[in-house]
Amino acid sequence: MTSLSRRSFLAGALLAPSIRTGSTYKLAPFTVDVTPPLGEPLLAGLYEPAHKIDDPLYVKGLVLVGPEKPIVIVAVDFCEIRTTSYQRWRNVIASAVNSTPDRVLVTSLHQHEAPLADVEGQRILEEYQISTGKICSPAYHEDCIQKTSTAVRTAMHQVRTVTHLGFGEGKVDRVSSNRRAELPDGTITFQRSSTTTNADVRNAPEGLIDPHLKTLSFWNHDQAIAALSCYSVHAQTHFRTGRVTGDFTALARSLRQQQTPNTFQMYAAGCSGDTTVGKFNDGDPRNIPILAERVRKGMEEAWKNTQKRPLDKLNLRSVPLPLRTRNDAGFSEADEESLLADKSKAFKQHALAAMGSGWRRLKAKGYQLELPVVDFGPALLVLAPGECFVQYQLWAQEMRPDAFVMVMGYGECAPGYVPTTKAVAEGWKDETWSWAEPSSCEEIMLKALRSLLEKKA
Repeated sequence: MTSLSRRSFLAGALLAPSIRTGSTYKLAPFTVDVTPPLGEPLLAGLYEPAHKIDDPLYVKGLVLVGPEKPIVIVAVDFCEIRTTSYQRWRNVIASAVNSTPDRVLVTSLHQHEAPLADVEGQRILEEYQISTGKICSPAYHEDCIQKTSTAVRTAMHQVRTVTHLGFGEGKVDRVSSNRRAELPDGTITFQRSSTTTNADVRNAPEGLIDPHLKTLSFWNHDQAIAALSCYSVHAQTHFRTGRVTGDFTALARSLRQQQTPNTFQMYAAGCSGDTTVGKFNDGDPRNIPILAERVRKGMEEAWKNTQKRPLDKLNLRSVPLPLRTRNDAGFSEADEESLLADKSKAFKQHALAAMGSGWRRLKAKGYQLELPVVDFGPALLVLAPGECFVQYQLWAQEMRPDAFVMVMGYGECAPGYVPTTKAVAEGWKDETWSWAEPSSCEEIMLKALRSLLEKKA
């Protein structure tokens, strides 16, 4: 949404008639502690397993109840949830509220010192008798799902009436920067990672970001019940240490919860595949509370800018998202199988091949990604897959200048990175966390976004 359209939209919200709705809509928040046991693999087992708990990890969620089957929004302090694990989360939670899996939106916050759920990838490792490491522990992940299901069932006995929807945004200062950086000699690099020590890369301009944190809130007249905030940035300052942490975005969520004890606070990452804190983080642990406080201030500003409308619409729709699997050298089905069969390869190579193979096999059985939106009328909540680049959420906002558009990333994470055509043309390349065919992502994503967000007559 441009500055002009943003001002026009908020002005329209202020002029909206203040009608009071009945008790058609209800809401039930829930929280689950999913802190992993020591020894649990983190980030697909690619680095150190959990050996110390710096912060607990949580599932935060909302059940939205209206005239149709419930909609559940679930944000998990995991790195990612993929393929059959993603299906399992949705299926079990849907059953707990007597809904359907397509009405369960699960997103990961994408911390890197956190577990990654890919039971299918782990099963493929076992199929090839690879015992040098683990992507995840299926029993631990199933326990997380069952605890969440129990929490959801309990929450359904404590639903609260929602009469109004709130929406606001606040600018976040000195947190997000794009991986793409233009160096003093004009060279373009994509090496601005979450921890960046190269002075030239750090000093380059922020690049393309979405500077605004957005907050959707749910009210019973003048009482704020719950708030969901979303911002585009990788939720990590460091990793590979084995010290479990929700990192700075989870800390910001906690600080905001302390500030508003009577309002349930959730947070989700936006499309953050190419946005990191690298311009503002050199790896010093003292940066964590600084970055968290900047995000909290963004939440506070979004709250101050919140406008309310009577909640008189709640529906969910989705469109197919047929992202293609990569088939170039090293990523074809034959290459993945050959790599998995070669016991001399490092575990990291085995794990990445197993994760790619898991998505490919599932697609062969008819599994297809979806792009869903929860439509509240004046506000739209979209869930994008994997590590979509920030441009996609900016495009989504431009497609609906008449509405408040919030885009969460890290839904079904099987594709890995979802880059833009421009980034690929400028030299962006990833040979590890990229299972979707890079050159076709933009065309497929834009077609789906237009179909999803076009204003219905």
